[in-house]
Amino acid sequence: MEGKDAVREVARIPVMCAPLRAVKFGLLLPQPELPEVEFSRRLVQKSLAKKRISAVKVANDKIVCQVPAGRLKALKGRTVKQCRRWGKQLWFEMDKGPSPMFHLGMTGSFHVKGRNSLKYVRLKEDDPKTWPPKFWKVEFQMSDGTCFAMSDPRRFGRIGLSTSVWEEPCMAKMGFDPLLQMPRVEDFARQLARRSGDIKAVLLDQSFAAGVGNWVADEVLYQAAVHPQDVAKNLSPNAVKALHRTLRQVVKKACQVNTDAKKFPRTWLFHYRWELEPFEGGLPADSTTWLELGPVEVKAPSLRMAKDVKSGFSPLEGAPPPTCPPCNGRRNEEKRQSDETIFK
Repeated sequence: MEGKDAVREVARIPVMCAPLRAVKFGLLLPQPELPEVEFSRRLVQKSLAKKRISAVKVANDKIVCQVPAGRLKALKGRTVKQCRRWGKQLWFEMDKGPSPMFHLGMTGSFHVKGRNSLKYVRLKEDDPKTWPPKFWKVEFQMSDGTCFAMSDPRRFGRIGLSTSVWEEPCMAKMGFDPLLQMPRVEDFARQLARRSGDIKAVLLDQSFAAGVGNWVADEVLYQAAVHPQDVAKNLSPNAVKALHRTLRQVVKKACQVNTDAKKFPRTWLFHYRWELEPFEGGLPADSTTWLELGPVEVKAPSLRMAKDVKSGFSPLEGAPPPTCPPCNGRRNEEKRQSDETIFK
C-alpha cells in the first residue's frame, strides 16, 4: 500500500491509539510549538549572548540552509547580542550585519555542547556530550569555547539571513504572540468575531496566534471546554473569555517548566494525546467524542466535562478529572522504544 491509499488508511486512526505505521507517515510526530521554540531561545540566550563567533561550519544541505554557505560563514567575527523569538520564528540579533534566522520545522533543535537540548515526545533524546549532534546543519564555535548547532533529521527546518527581520514575509503576517503580547480579552473577542472558520483552525492560523500548534490548540480547547468545530465568530462571551484565559495559562505554564512534560499539570490532555494504546479499561461511553478533523481523528471533551468546567472545576489545577484514567504505562513504553528506532 503506497501513497494516497496508505495515507487514507492512516487517516481513520484515532490520535490516542494510533499504531506505529501512523508515526512512519509523519502524521502523529510531535512538532515544536511556541513553548518548545521558547525553550530553544532561552538555551541560546543563556549560552551565546554577548559572545563572539570564532568559527562557522555549514552542512551541505541546500534545503535547510536557504542561503549560500559562504554568507553564513561570513558571520565569523560577529557578536551575538541576543536571541529573539516571535511565534515559531527565531533569530540572533547581531552587533552588525544580517541576523541569522531559524525555523525548527518539524523536528529541528538547537544544541549547546554539554547542555541538554529540546526533548521531543516519542523521539530519542540526544546525548549532550556527543558533538557535533546527529543531523547537524550549522555549527557556531564561540570565542570562549562554547559550541552551538542546529540539527534537523527530517529537514523541514530553515536557516536564513535577514537585514530586516520584521519585514520578512514570514514575520509581517504573523498574529499576536500569546507569551510576549497577549491581547486584552476585548481585542481577542473582536479578532474572533471576524473569523468564520472552526475555532481550532483559527487557533492554528499563524496570522491569528503566532506559535500555536496542534498540542497547544487541543490543550486550550480541552481546558476551556470549547468544541474544536465551533465557529469562531459564534462563540459565546463566556467561551471567548475561557479561551483567552486558558491560552495564556497553558502557554505560560509550559514555558515556566521549560516544556518538561513531567511538570505539566496531570489534568492536561497532553499526557494522553501521545499514547499508542487505548486507555486501560477504556473510557466511559459518554466521556469523549470522536472528531474527524483533517488527516486524523481526535478526541474532544465531553459535554459532561464542559458542565464540570462551567460549574467551577478547573482542569488546569486540582485532581485529575474522571475522564482521564491512567494509561497502560508498560505497554506504551514498549511502543515508544519501538518508535525511537525509526530515528536512530
